[in-house]
Parts: sequence; C-alpha cells; structure tokens
Amino acid sequence: MVVKNELYDLIMSGGSFKIIDVADLKDGTLGVEKLAQFIRVVRESSNILGSASFKKINKDSLAISRVDMARGILTPGRDSSGAKRAVPDADRAGVDISTNSLVPKELIAELFLDYDTLEYNLEQAAFESTLMDLFGSAASEDLERYFLFADTDVTWGTSQAEKLLSVNDGWLKTAGNQIYGLAGDNAVAQPADFDPDDEASDWPIPLFKALIKAIPKKYLAGQRPNFTFLVQDEVEDAYSDLVAARPTAVGDSALLGKDALTYKRIPVQSVASFDDDAYTSLTGTPAMLTKPSNMYWGTKRSITVENDKDIRLRQLFNVLSLSGDCTYEDENATAVAWLDVKKPVPTSP
Repeated sequence: MVVKNELYDLIMSGGSFKIIDVADLKDGTLGVEKLAQFIRVVRESSNILGSASFKKINKDSLAISRVDMARGILTPGRDSSGAKRAVPDADRAGVDISTNSLVPKELIAELFLDYDTLEYNLEQAAFESTLMDLFGSAASEDLERYFLFADTDVTWGTSQAEKLLSVNDGWLKTAGNQIYGLAGDNAVAQPADFDPDDEASDWPIPLFKALIKAIPKKYLAGQRPNFTFLVQDEVEDAYSDLVAARPTAVGDSALLGKDALTYKRIPVQSVASFDDDAYTSLTGTPAMLTKPSNMYWGTKRSITVENDKDIRLRQLFNVLSLSGDCTYEDENATAVAWLDVKKPVPTSP
C-alpha cells in the first residue's frame, strides 16, 4: 500500500515548503504547522536556548522593555507638622524605561538527509515530526553559538564561524559588564580584573568572585539561585574537584555527583560552546554570570525549507532559511569574563 504524503512528494520533487505556527500563508507555498515543535526541539537540544526566554517575532522587530524604579516610588503624603504636602519634583519617583529589540537577521542552515530516514516515516504526522526533530536538533548547536558569540568586530572571512559571527552582536558582546583576565598594554591604567591561572590552588574561585563583583548588587539581591555561572567544561571540573576535596557532606556530594554544583548559592554549569575553538579563537574564551530568563531570543513565524536531491547518493539536500535575533531584557544584569583577552582602553563616554 502506498501512503499518500504531500510533503514527502514535494521534497522528493525538489519543491519548497514553510514551517509555520498557523496556516495563514497566502502565497500558495505548502505550510507545515510545526513551528512550535521545531522550536521545542531546538530548546531541548541546547541548555542555553532552553533556559533563555523565547519570543516569536511577528513583524520586523519586537521590543523587549523594562521599567526600573531606581529611586523608589514612596514619599510622605504629609509633612512633619501633619499637613498635606504637594510632592516636589525632587521627591518624585524616578522611573527609567529602557527598551532592547529583537531585530531578526536572515540565517541559512544546510543539512543532508538519507532517503531511508524519510521513507521509514511516511505516515503524515510521523513524517512531519521526524523532519522537525532532525531540523531542530541540527540547527540548535549553531543557533546557540551564533546567539552567544556574534560580534560585529569579527571580520567577515573564509570560515563559516567568521561569516556567521560578523553579522550581529550576541549575548557575550552586549552584556553590560565586561571583565578581563589579562592586563591591557598599560598594566597600570588597565589592570586585569582577576587572575585566570588555572593552576592556582583556589581556581576558579577568583573568576567567580570577579563575576559577582562585576554585577550591580541590586540584581543579585535575593536572586542568586536564579542566576547561573556559565563556564568551560574544565572550569566546572576544577570547581567540582575543589569542592570534592573538602571533608564535608557537600564535598562528598560533589565527589559522587549527587547535587548540582553551586558557588554562593549560584549554580555552576558548563557550556559546550565555550570549548569550541572555531569560535573562541575569534572572540576569546568566555565565562558568564547571568539570569537565563533575562536572555531573549526569537525567530520569525515561518522558516522556509528548500530541497534538492542527489539520486546517486540517495541523499536529500535541505536549506533552511530562518530569521532570528537575541537580546537582553536588561543587559546590566549580566557579567562576562574573558579569560585570555587583554583589557581594552576605556572608551570615552
């Protein structure tokens, strides 16, 4: 029995389709209502994207606004004699409204699929779900690296990483607090913010202390468990060994891997992207202290998939075109430490 599958037939004939959230396309292109599943797979495949806040971008941009009552909102309604008082300007609540925006940039992902992978799942629902699982898991790794490392100071070059990073500024570049493990060219005027010596007996405690110090206290007050240290695998291992060496119940738990690692109630988590030389060689090696829910990323509501096939290799060639961006709700609630980057000359205000 041959199972009729419009999407399968379209792919095998080299046609294109769009992954969408609702069937509202008017251009005659086949729409597959699986955007939510695609995004879910991307988030499940990436610890960073999974814990960050996701937003669908319906127009050319999406504003992420915050309101900061920095100077408080309460003031006495009566003066010292008990008489009603008019509130002078000096006592009025200080309200700061700031806005960051998600402005999607077009990105292209290329991947290959074997005929057999598709033919084993020809029933319509299973076929569409299989495609979303394959596309989502393939795209998640590069999306994570793009949103983290993107830096317009990187020069467009020959490598895939150089091209990808040069078109935008990501979470590491736009974090409001930047610290450095190496002194600048003028060591007196530009001293290092911490010692990145991984042979030191207390490593990586100096790194964690410097990151905490870099973030204004108001963000961490009562919120430490909601923040996370994002570090290289070696940094997490070094801290785990340091804790495990303590003759305490906490040390035993760290040695046995029973509990999540924390420093001063802040979880410590390794990020595979921070060990990717293709990216760290362009920007430097980072560590990060952030509140994941304060990190935003989003995509437009449709992803175009174009297809071609190689009949000799029995492979399909798929090109996904999607538009996405990342930002913070409040960039000042994040600190980034560069372990192997010189401290730059301060820019004039």
